[in-house]
Amino acid sequence: MLSIISFFCGRGYQDLRNGYKLEVLREESVSFPLGTVKRMQVMESVGLGFLDTDTSIIQLGDVTLYKARRAFQESWPVVQKLKVDGNSLAWHDGHWQYQLRIEPVEKESVKEQAPAKEQQPEPGAAK
Repeated sequence: MLSIISFFCGRGYQDLRNGYKLEVLREESVSFPLGTVKRMQVMESVGLGFLDTDTSIIQLGDVTLYKARRAFQESWPVVQKLKVDGNSLAWHDGHWQYQLRIEPVEKESVKEQAPAKEQQPEPGAAK
């Protein structure tokens, strides 16, 4: 019985010391030509999480485009006024303004790839 109690006490201590917690406070989805853009306010903490502040995150699909933790007892940075204009995103966080243009990368075909460079003979080497 003592070993079971010790196990759960140790597990609780380890979780308080090193555990990762993520709680979504607010989430907003915006339609975008290349997918869905999400703006989230989350509480993210590792360990006890004493006096942690919220974090602003902007994601396009599974890719994080912006992530900033709010300064302690400050109102910034918090993502505000996220706007979509074609393939561009714009927002401000109370400290900076951001504009981001996103375009897909076109995959090169085998024929379009640059040819390998020819080996140049070393100076003074016999030809």
